[in-house]
Amino acid sequence: MKTIMTHDGPFHADEIAAVAVLATIEPDATIKRTRNAASIQAAASDPDAILVDVGGGRYDHHQPGGNGQRENGIPYASFGLVWRDFGESFVKTILGNYPDYRIDADGVKEVVATLERQLVMPIDAHDVGYNLIAATTIPDVRPVTLQDIIQTYNPIDGAPADYDRAFNEAVTMMQGVLHRSVVSCVQSIVARATVEQAINQWSKRLDEPIVLDRFVPRWAERICQTEALFVAFPRQQGGWNAVAVPVSPQLRENRLLAPTGWRGLQAADLESVSGVSGAIFCHPNGFMFACETLEGICAMVARAVAVSQHSADPETRESSRASRSH
Repeated sequence: MKTIMTHDGPFHADEIAAVAVLATIEPDATIKRTRNAASIQAAASDPDAILVDVGGGRYDHHQPGGNGQRENGIPYASFGLVWRDFGESFVKTILGNYPDYRIDADGVKEVVATLERQLVMPIDAHDVGYNLIAATTIPDVRPVTLQDIIQTYNPIDGAPADYDRAFNEAVTMMQGVLHRSVVSCVQSIVARATVEQAINQWSKRLDEPIVLDRFVPRWAERICQTEALFVAFPRQQGGWNAVAVPVSPQLRENRLLAPTGWRGLQAADLESVSGVSGAIFCHPNGFMFACETLEGICAMVARAVAVSQHSADPETRESSRASRSH
């Protein structure tokens, strides 16, 4: 692959991501942007060139009838078409930078499938007009998507050179996003044994947290399959955090929150109301609290659960839409 060709002018997330994948695999390839029919035709017959989002070939989806769709009905756009063929090569290329992250062929396939679901399909769906965000809970407010961010790179009334420069900047940004997404998935796979061990050691009592010996990215994906209400892990600043387990990894709702009387308090004030020595703080939204010791954080979890069982406060007993971070 010596040449990656796509259309010029305004651009979208699907071809940006597709080119980002290919340019990562072949960093010495030349990226050309054009709608010149003769140039496109020449590239189509060049075995060392790949046409993306233009030319009606394997990695374009603008031909009559499109270029196929997934089992769930989402049609392929250029990102998905490229990812289908080059996703594994991309993941292996990124892993080449991390010799300590060793995953087998099945692990690579899992990363490819995870990013297909979390990144590739949403970008393709947006490009072909599928709305995956049916409604928002607050009128006129909706999440900013990766597609929105890419759109901000397009210049207004720019010259061709301006569009090309912005295109290259957007590709570089997308390479970073894809790179970190791969690393995050791999970290989750590598750390899976840690999460499983913690679940196996958990007493299955709802007033006790699942205790991780370190923070594990994406812990919710597995722990949400248990009935646990809180997970605990060491803080970088010292001490221990307890974080409410979400209803599901995709939702910002938690199974239980800290008592309302704890929320926003720190140090001595939190120690006084919680009755636990060494309490450090409780997040104002109640989804996380901290203590100096593991024994202390377990005591705080036990008391939070006990309060919920005797509380008439629905914000404590029921799941909440509190913003949270895992």
